[in-house]
Amino acid sequence: MLAVRKGVHASQHKLYLAEKVKIRGACSASFFMMRYRLSSKQRLLTATDYSKVFANSCCKAGDGAFLLLAAQRSPHEDQLENISARLGLVIAKKKLRRAVDRNRVKRVSRESFRLLQQSLEGLDIVLLCRSGAVGLNKREIHDHLQPLFLKLVDQI
Repeated sequence: MLAVRKGVHASQHKLYLAEKVKIRGACSASFFMMRYRLSSKQRLLTATDYSKVFANSCCKAGDGAFLLLAAQRSPHEDQLENISARLGLVIAKKKLRRAVDRNRVKRVSRESFRLLQQSLEGLDIVLLCRSGAVGLNKREIHDHLQPLFLKLVDQI
């Protein structure tokens, strides 16, 4: 692993490394700054968005660790927001006591959603955490969520 130069901020060091690599012709600076975040258009943001999913859920998929609720967006909303699917997370402190565990579930669930997002077109999805999620590692969380997302795809 490369050490950061003294007195230089980490982001400046990445740019320095990128320029060094760019001079050699291997890649550009964007290589070091790729981000795989879900944009605000890919997430449920307001209480109204969550309420619509809870009130109008057309599809459900669940197991002992997670429950997925999905609602179809109206055609009017789809025209306003040209998005394939949106995800909302409800990870209760009562179910997962430690912040580390809650954050792990959030991270892995966003990644699982991102991988299958194109097949979930027109859906608003809320992921609810259950008590069975306690003690799961990243791989186990992913193994629980992948079939649940695919089950939603089958129900559409």
